[in-house]
Amino acid sequence: MRKSVSVISFFILILPLLLAAKGATMSVQVKITQMRNAPSFTGAVLATLEYAEQLNVLEVRGAWIRCAEPRRDLEGWVHLSALSARKIVLSAGSETKQGVDTSEVALAGKGFNSTIESEYRKEKGLDYTWVDRMEEFEVPVDECLEFLKYGGLEGEKKK
Repeated sequence: MRKSVSVISFFILILPLLLAAKGATMSVQVKITQMRNAPSFTGAVLATLEYAEQLNVLEVRGAWIRCAEPRRDLEGWVHLSALSARKIVLSAGSETKQGVDTSEVALAGKGFNSTIESEYRKEKGLDYTWVDRMEEFEVPVDECLEFLKYGGLEGEKKK
């Protein structure tokens, strides 16, 4: 029961972001990402987008956002994990503050394994108890599918 509640809580927290994103402008929050022709990591790459590029949100489908990149007159799909609702602006000679420092970016680039987590935990004095507990949760696939069906989030059927 607790596992189901945690998954439902996750969707309750992320769903407003998805709904609010429609019609908004979002910024690329990663160094480089791809715009694809379909809402899938297997979709053909239409363009490479860089950090701080601004995109107009046209449609939300699951964790994929159909966007327009007005400078290049492009439209395609970008995964939500590469985008931020906050406007990111780069300016020459200024330091950009987005809530992370260069060591955190370096750690993310290396992958967050147990060794790096241990170093980060010592440096920042953070408690990962709840993160560790969440990583142990296993929700059966049939329960996830039922949750998506109940919430009308199944997406389009493949033909």
